[in-house]
Amino acid sequence: MPITTRLHRPVLAAMLLLTGSGCGTQPFDPDCTAEKAARSTAMKATVGVGGRCTPSEAAADTAKRKTGLD
Repeated sequence: MPITTRLHRPVLAAMLLLTGSGCGTQPFDPDCTAEKAARSTAMKATVGVGGRCTPSEAAADTAKRKTGLD
């Protein structure tokens, strides 16, 4: 077996592990702020795809932070 064939499999496996390890690292319920909601709304208007923070989510998260509830 040539040396290049023996090296391809471990390199490919390492690349797949490193690429897959970043998936799903963001929380399901992001900590939204007014800035994040504004950025998300602007992206939605210009690009067509926005983030997960909406103005209502930002207001709810701000209220949770102020009251200390989480």
